[in-house]
Amino acid sequence: MTFSNALSNALSGMNAATTAVQVRSNNIANASNPGYARRDVVLSTGVVGGVRVTSIERAGDPILLKDRLSAAARSAGLNAQSEAVEQLNQLFGEPGDTQGLFASLTRFETSLDDLAATPESGSYQAATLRAAQDLTNTINRLGDAVTEARTDADREIGATVAAVNRALSALEDLNGISSRGDANGLGDAAEQRQAQIDIIAQALDINVDDAGRGRLRITTAEGVLLLGETARTIEFSSGGIVAPGQTIGSGHLSGLTVDGVDITPKGGAQAIRSGYLAGQFAVRDEIVPEFSDRIDDLSQDIVDRFTGTGVDGTLAPGEEGLFISNGTGDGIAARISVNSAVNPDEGGELWRLRDGINATIAGPSANLGVIGGLLAAADAPRALSSVTDTPAVLSLSETTAAFASVVGTQRQDAVSAAAAATSTAQSLRDEELAITGVNTDQELQSLLLIEQAYAANARVVQVVSDMMARLLEI
Repeated sequence: MTFSNALSNALSGMNAATTAVQVRSNNIANASNPGYARRDVVLSTGVVGGVRVTSIERAGDPILLKDRLSAAARSAGLNAQSEAVEQLNQLFGEPGDTQGLFASLTRFETSLDDLAATPESGSYQAATLRAAQDLTNTINRLGDAVTEARTDADREIGATVAAVNRALSALEDLNGISSRGDANGLGDAAEQRQAQIDIIAQALDINVDDAGRGRLRITTAEGVLLLGETARTIEFSSGGIVAPGQTIGSGHLSGLTVDGVDITPKGGAQAIRSGYLAGQFAVRDEIVPEFSDRIDDLSQDIVDRFTGTGVDGTLAPGEEGLFISNGTGDGIAARISVNSAVNPDEGGELWRLRDGINATIAGPSANLGVIGGLLAAADAPRALSSVTDTPAVLSLSETTAAFASVVGTQRQDAVSAAAAATSTAQSLRDEELAITGVNTDQELQSLLLIEQAYAANARVVQVVSDMMARLLEI
């Protein structure tokens, strides 16, 4: 080996060591920064010997990243659904809850029993009115909560779409930076890019591909292009207050489109199937409307049970009695109320609870009147499979309990599915961190080895220098 070769090899080693020190030091400095991925120096043999730095690579596993992004999307979607079902379950009332629907119904039926025992009692009549009003007020709150839940989901969709569009625009800018190259491979453009990818991946399942020259190409899992040379815009229009009965089909609510391609969940071949957006669409268009239909059907059943001459002889056939629906159409749960004929605050009379809705004068105070009919109506076995998911004929309290069971089961299923998806996503995230994370102990050990390599190459330079000096002296 000539002096020049030895010197060249040693200097290349020193340069490589210098770069390695910069990379390891950068890793240690960013070890605690969320999203940072470890950098490694890739070396190769120089053209005339020695070593050269081929590249500085960011640690990662493309296959694991794809799995992690898909799992994150699934987890976000199922958690959105789970939270909605949990909210509906709380509104309905947990077992033993004194403010829930079943508790309100129990108080109403108890008040009827008390009134039947003492029909002349004005205080029991007033208590029955209060219990009936409490029941309808509880149902009204459920009806209003349905509208609020759908409206919130619609707003969440709008906010999420806006965030995704901002992230796509930011990635378009970062693509431009990446295509111009990273001066030393230690910049944070990759972390910025991954942060934007994570925002999009929470919203919908995506595929991220290398488009060359450091650029990314992003499509939905179903193949719709979101980012190519430029970022595309996801279109969505928030509907404001989402009233009962409003749907995409009715023209009141918006779906999702990208350059005219419909990607609305369950809307077609290219509809998105996973992610927070799909979860919120399920909440707005499936989960809450299903609950709304059930509570509306139960409300209609309550009105129907106390309707007509079979319950109250003063009523005309088919005439609504103690409970009225206040109009027709969707959303009866928000409209059901107690007949004003029995409410003194609305010009009615308490004694009509005993003597009949259309009674013109009070009957004998000790008579049972129509109270027996009211009790029989509450106890009458009726089939309401749209509420209970069973063809069994049940009393009003049994129907409500079966409804509570349905809601509780849906909650358990949703929570279990969300928990499993979250666990999977976290496991993949932990696995990715094991690959990309910075172990400061290992980095410090590497620095010691690099220092030794630098010192060895420096010693070679010194030896060559000494030998050349000695030759010049001869």
